[in-house]
Amino acid sequence: AAERHAYDVALVVRNVSSSVSRSEAGLARYVLDEELDPNGNIYASNWQLAGFQISQLRKIVKGTPDQEARAAKVQSLYILRGNELSLAARAAFRKQGQAGISYYYQAAQTGTGQALDLELERITRAERDALRARQAQSQFFSSEADRFTDYLSWLGIIVGLGAVFLGVVAVQALRQNAQARRQAE
Repeated sequence: AAERHAYDVALVVRNVSSSVSRSEAGLARYVLDEELDPNGNIYASNWQLAGFQISQLRKIVKGTPDQEARAAKVQSLYILRGNELSLAARAAFRKQGQAGISYYYQAAQTGTGQALDLELERITRAERDALRARQAQSQFFSSEADRFTDYLSWLGIIVGLGAVFLGVVAVQALRQNAQARRQAE
């Protein structure tokens, strides 16, 4: 279950990163050619998809406070990045020529996109680290269980030998009791 959870988180993070990248690439083409179809639509649909995927990510990591905080930061960076990119998209939509390119260039210089990618990477890395810790803990408990099983096996052997010894003693006691009765008669 832990492996599946880590895989799900990594997959959603990868999808968010991919959607944001496709969206920004679509916006770059839209700003250059100012054609809503297909480039403007590629930007808009992928940006909305990234927002949906971020909300899915927040649901998946719910219950893990550190990951919840990272996912909340991703969402705030996504909103901030969207505000930066929307200036370029509006300028392209209004066919303002160089203004769209200028806004896009300014958005590229802010570092918000890199911060978003970095935070997504932190989520994946934290999930991998948590999975490794769980696996190490499982291995520790497994080795302890193996050791305990070995002890129980030796204890079983000792108890078995003790039972054989007590059986021999009991048979001897019965023989001596029977012999004593014969002699008493």
